[in-house]
Amino acid sequence: MNNMLPAEVIDSSALDGMRGFASIHIMVFHLLGMRDIRICGGIEMPVFFLLSGFCLVLGYGRTSWDGCTLLGFTRPGKLLDCRKFYQNRLARIGPLYYLLNGICFVVFSLKGIGTVVTVPAVLYTLTFFNSWTYVDPGSVPATEPYDPASWTVSTLVSFYLVFPLLLPQLQGLSTPKLMTVIIIMFYLNCLPLHLVLFHQNYEWFWPTTAHPMSRLPVFVMGMAAGLIRLRGECWRWRLDLHYLMFFTLLVTSQFYPSWFSFNWNILGQFSSISIYHLLYIIYFLTFCFISPDFLSFLHDRVPLNFYSSIIVHNSSSRQNSWRWRVDFTFLIFLSTILVKIFLPAWLSYDWNFIGQFATVYMLLIIIFGLTTDGNKSLLGTIFRLRVSQFLGKISMALYLIHWPVALYFQHYQGHFIGATETMLYICGVSFVLSVIATYLVEDALRHVLKASK
Repeated sequence: MNNMLPAEVIDSSALDGMRGFASIHIMVFHLLGMRDIRICGGIEMPVFFLLSGFCLVLGYGRTSWDGCTLLGFTRPGKLLDCRKFYQNRLARIGPLYYLLNGICFVVFSLKGIGTVVTVPAVLYTLTFFNSWTYVDPGSVPATEPYDPASWTVSTLVSFYLVFPLLLPQLQGLSTPKLMTVIIIMFYLNCLPLHLVLFHQNYEWFWPTTAHPMSRLPVFVMGMAAGLIRLRGECWRWRLDLHYLMFFTLLVTSQFYPSWFSFNWNILGQFSSISIYHLLYIIYFLTFCFISPDFLSFLHDRVPLNFYSSIIVHNSSSRQNSWRWRVDFTFLIFLSTILVKIFLPAWLSYDWNFIGQFATVYMLLIIIFGLTTDGNKSLLGTIFRLRVSQFLGKISMALYLIHWPVALYFQHYQGHFIGATETMLYICGVSFVLSVIATYLVEDALRHVLKASK
């Protein structure tokens, strides 16, 4: 039996550029934030989770897996080797993670700066468990990694652990059902929004944006989209109706709040409990991936399947449609940031928070389109430039390094991070150290591992 999908060449190089620009946006956001200039860098965080799910599927999803070797379980058929997968992932993220957390531990924490030196905090950092402790607003300062930016790695590791389990299950679903999964995951991803929209309770920022169970739906959305792309299927246009309705409600609640006369207090008090989010997501994931019958019910009975037809029929017209669709979607995404910066009265919400949930679908459209546009979109052209590819290569190092560098200038040099000259120094030093870390740590270790095989 053939367990391989057709060997279509998928150009994903633009995604590297996208990752690079996301890292720069976050770095500048952190620095300008010291001047109280908000450029909503937080809405870039879903990019890393979506790209991880999407790109991992592009790499491992061509083979039709019957299961995995997790916990030593064996079954007939083609099995994904979990040990090799985990080794590859650890080799990719482990060196920089441990190096930078070790340096921050010595340079900052032992000097009383940043995360307190406690046995639990050390164990959490060593085991990538930090983000699992973000269950209430008061838990984050005491348990975050010693390199604060590396919480993202802690969250991603949780997704890597379940990826071998999820991939065979998702591969067994038809394309329409994968699109149903994307819809379900998007609304699960939006569960924390009511904490902000109806209570203005921003203390829940970290538990809702960093906890693995809160971000897992985003990762699964990326995986489902990656499988659709591998199959050469076209994105059903009517799928966007769900997001259009959601975005319309969001805008309406901003400009016409009197239209929303519901009593959200009781719902808010109940659903603001962290364990509720955990149980709710586990409930849906269990039924979606363990009970195909339940997913079939959602797909066939519940009005989720608005995607009954494929609008684009041939490769050339599909590429042309995605060319403008990518650019148009990015224009909307960028417009939300610009409106928040220059016309804040038009958008009273904390878009740096809400945008991390509300823009996930837009980002997924852009990611999918950058591999489908035939290199014709303007955004794809920019992301495929050599400088963009270079930024993508050093993106992980830049993301992890820039904040420790900022802390060094603040606490050891006595500079105000928000000063223009200091920001230029921080950016310059971060770029140089990122290049060194990427080529002398990441690449060197990768070559060593490759030679040892």
